[in-house]
Amino acid sequence: MKNRLNIGINMITSNETLRGTDRYITEILHQLSTMDKTNQYFIFYAHWQRFAQPLKASNFQFIQMSPPKGTLLKAFWQALIFPKVVKKYNLNVLHYTNPIPILKRHCPIVVTIHDLAEFIQPTKYGALKSYAKRLFVLLCIKKANFIITVSDTTKRAILDLLDYTPESIDVTLEGISQNLSVDNNDGEYIFEKYHIPRNYILYVGVIEKTKQVESIVKAFSRLDDSLQRNYAIVIAGNKGNAYEEVKATIRNCELEKKVFFLGYVQDNDLKYLYKKAKVFVFPSLIEGFGLPVLEAMGHGIPVIASDIPVISEVVGDAAVLVDPYDITALRDAMSKILLDEELRNSLITKSLERIKDFSWENTARKTLEIYRKLAGMNNEPSV
Repeated sequence: MKNRLNIGINMITSNETLRGTDRYITEILHQLSTMDKTNQYFIFYAHWQRFAQPLKASNFQFIQMSPPKGTLLKAFWQALIFPKVVKKYNLNVLHYTNPIPILKRHCPIVVTIHDLAEFIQPTKYGALKSYAKRLFVLLCIKKANFIITVSDTTKRAILDLLDYTPESIDVTLEGISQNLSVDNNDGEYIFEKYHIPRNYILYVGVIEKTKQVESIVKAFSRLDDSLQRNYAIVIAGNKGNAYEEVKATIRNCELEKKVFFLGYVQDNDLKYLYKKAKVFVFPSLIEGFGLPVLEAMGHGIPVIASDIPVISEVVGDAAVLVDPYDITALRDAMSKILLDEELRNSLITKSLERIKDFSWENTARKTLEIYRKLAGMNNEPSV
């Protein structure tokens, strides 16, 4: 077909369950499948990514790959084997949805960089893994024709830390998944299914050091006795490198009966966990976007989050922002929202207005424009 593009999308990550970066491309693909019936899409995913479900659109082909799973081995596979495998698809543009080492390009390449945690907060990964990831990013941007990022904050970090060309980078904000839309079901079943109390403070995300989940526990332990009696903490997310630390904090604070670990929660239950929560708390030190914050706002929950540039960019004045290192400030914010109905209602009203600025449809439309722009450029020979 004349003017039809062959668009390749490499969505391979180490994740077996849907995380933020996976949500990003999954939502974009869903939107593209409804708005673009012309171009041919080849989506490459790893066999362990069970969430990579084929779409009904006939111009979307999902291709299962079998890379090694270890960080370094997978990186070598991505750099050396993947380009040879996909060459047969005659791609007009190739989108890497996470930075990986690129040694040679056979078509224009666009890369999404969600954050620069390996440069700014290396404790997220540990010394060796952070060093490797920094190297991957540097090798990636050297060959990329264009970079997409998900916030102005990350764009500024890329320009400042990596000295990248401003004209070759753009921001596509994220949105709220339709899978998280609440239906006519009142969601009452979640209390029995997960054995959680009705009044709870919610955190959603992996239990990593940079997420500071232990700060939520410490702040809760300093609440007045009446609030501690009437509320609990619910944590929905996979175990990460801070899980044992969080468990130790819970024991030290004698809160074993007040903190509930649910593990990874599928969207059809997660939406009701959001809906039923009394407050959402997210004291993360670094984010590319902070998608759980936006999702919580979309479900009409008051939000407390870190006063860091990217979160401020997303929430505007629709959340209570606190110093992520200040446990007392976090406790005070939790206490005030739980006790002050007027503040709660004000935050909910502002949140529901704020989320109108974010849409996966807009994200996908802008991404498609970037594909078309890159496909029309001359691909310089690789060196």
